[in-house]
Amino acid sequence: MVSICFAGITGWTAPAIVAAIDEADDLTLSSGVSRSAAGQSLAAAAGSASRGLVYATVAEALESAQVDVLIDYTSAAAVKNNVWTAVAAGVHAVIGSSGLTSQDYEELDRLARDRGAGVIAAGNFSVMAAVLRHAASMAARHPGSLGDHRLCQRRQA
Repeated sequence: MVSICFAGITGWTAPAIVAAIDEADDLTLSSGVSRSAAGQSLAAAAGSASRGLVYATVAEALESAQVDVLIDYTSAAAVKNNVWTAVAAGVHAVIGSSGLTSQDYEELDRLARDRGAGVIAAGNFSVMAAVLRHAASMAARHPGSLGDHRLCQRRQA
C-alpha cells in the first residue's frame, strides 16, 4: 500500500484527487497539509474515507504519519519548501503546482538523485486539464461541424 500526503488538501483540485486515492486499491491517504485545516481529520477537511489528520506543514506530516509520496497542489509560494522537505526525507513527489524555475528543477534533480526519490513535475497540469475539458465540451456541442467545414472548403475551391 502506498501512503500519500496531499499538500493543498483543502484546495480546488483536492476533491477529485482525494476521491481517486480513496477508490484505489493500492493507495491510502495518510495525511494532508493545510494551514487553515491543521488538526482536523481528513474526513472533516476533505471528505476522505481515510483515517489520517491534516497538518500545518509537510515537515509535521512527515514526522507524524507514514508517507511514501507527497502530492503538492499548493501555490508558487509554498511548493518549493514542501517538495524539498519531502525529497530530502527520501519521499517521492508529484508536483501539480507551478512556480518553480529551471534552476529550481536542476537543484531538485540533484537532491532527488542523492536521496533516491522520484519526482514528477506537472506544474499547471490542472490548468491545462481544465482548458482542455472546457474546449472538449464546447466542441461536443457542435458534432459534425468539422466535417461540414471541410465540405464547405472543398465546394469553394
